[in-house]
Amino acid sequence: MKKLPLFTVLMTLGLCFPALADITLKMPYNSDLVLVNGKDASGNEEVTLPNGPSQIAFRYQGNFYQQGQESLFGSDVIIMTFKGFDSTYSLTLPNLRTMNAAQQFNHKPELTLTDKTGNAVAFEQGKLLKEGLQFGRDFETEIANYNQTNQPAALSSLVAVSNTNNTTSNYPAQTTHSSVTTPPNNQINVGQMLDFWYSQADETTKANFKKRIENNEY
Repeated sequence: MKKLPLFTVLMTLGLCFPALADITLKMPYNSDLVLVNGKDASGNEEVTLPNGPSQIAFRYQGNFYQQGQESLFGSDVIIMTFKGFDSTYSLTLPNLRTMNAAQQFNHKPELTLTDKTGNAVAFEQGKLLKEGLQFGRDFETEIANYNQTNQPAALSSLVAVSNTNNTTSNYPAQTTHSSVTTPPNNQINVGQMLDFWYSQADETTKANFKKRIENNEY
């Protein structure tokens, strides 16, 4: 009996089984990724995810003019968890034009997720919050701790097996927003600007900045 070439056999088998498909998530221009399925990420390029539940964390990044001055805004880290199957999805964020609107968004982010036909897609959202200094955060450990809670946006399948028990979780059960004292508006603006410029710096600049803070040079 004549043997078929290996390439022909593989092609035939490929036709007999459906391909494992992925999904695509399109990010808006005013977003900056922090995590994708528990791993560090950055930018706002479209993301390829496996079918099933996925989790992203990102910041709203924007700038606007107010009273003749340019203001930079970087939101808290927002978490979004959803299920996708064999489709393209789009995340939409509002176009913030004033600091007041930015602060309202930061308090209660409004997100929209749609599929390729424009239909709304269900998702859960929350925040990845940390008190104190925001520079040099270990987001992978923070999200691993978050995912061990019963928060609506937690995804237990992403919990890291490695050492994550030394970091205290700041997320009480079933509360999307932590109760914290809001600093004065001018301090909010300063903190947001520092976060924004730190996120734009290269690794050497970040390391030098953290070293100066540790040495109390500021």
